Amino acid sequence: MPSEKVKEFNESLKTKEGRDKFFKQIFCIAIGTVVGVATYAFCLYFNLAIFGWNIGLALSPLTAGYAESILAKKILNESTGAISAFILFIITVVYGFFISNSTLGFNIITAGSAVVIIQAAMPTATNYLLLAVGVGILTYVTGFLKKLHSALYKGYKKIFKREPKRAERYYQKQASQVHAFYDENLDINSLGVLIMTLEYPPKELNIIEQKGIYETRHIFGSKQKEDIKSGLEDSLEEEVINRVKLARDKTLVKLIKEVKADGCNGLMHLHTTYETLGTEKGDHIAQVVMRGTGIVIEKEEEEY
Repeated sequence: MPSEKVKEFNESLKTKEGRDKFFKQIFCIAIGTVVGVATYAFCLYFNLAIFGWNIGLALSPLTAGYAESILAKKILNESTGAISAFILFIITVVYGFFISNSTLGFNIITAGSAVVIIQAAMPTATNYLLLAVGVGILTYVTGFLKKLHSALYKGYKKIFKREPKRAERYYQKQASQVHAFYDENLDINSLGVLIMTLEYPPKELNIIEQKGIYETRHIFGSKQKEDIKSGLEDSLEEEVINRVKLARDKTLVKLIKEVKADGCNGLMHLHTTYETLGTEKGDHIAQVVMRGTGIVIEKEEEEY
């Protein structure tokens, strides 16, 4: 505790050995401070600057702390904490950034000097902190930890959460449902009906008659997310997309059959809407509605 250390320090001053040690510590700190001030004065006098800033800002705290540490090792056989480096930091900041040039204020140089001083006083803790922060920033920028976490999580899911038999049965069932309504002999592109989504038909198209507006619809359902069992979540979006596409195609087939039954060979102003009807037995129920104008287009006579 700090209070106990203060008591120990006060007790040590009561003895001759404690007072001698204290004065030796003060002497080491004073010598380090003198060396640092001399270094700073030397750099200022000869204007030793790099890219516009005087190297004494960083060099003087280092020389002060170094001189103090060397002297303390010889006299006390222990470190005094490079206190002179802190003193030089205060001196250089006050003089260099507030007295000689008050417009500079705090910048990267003062921050760097502070790091250097703290490193001189507490090398092990500072180096560990710099290493941890440096590695953290590097891994964050490169995304290494994120990639590693993703790879480990995928491996965990494959080992502990994968249910291959259930997944295979599910995909096979979906594949059979997706293509269940198709007629192999039915091809939308070969039904002989020209489909147009344009508001106005091309001028070169000769429309003989407009039969009227035709409308068809198809109702379909898709499973809710909570009904998709563990390990199969990724298939939900694909299943919904497939069901919507198939419902749209089936609605279009119905519409083409209707207009063709009335003698039309064209369909224009085709418009498609998707409507949600609600839920039934855990499925989302929706419908596709298609509307279009059935027309009779004059056919060009084939040349033989």
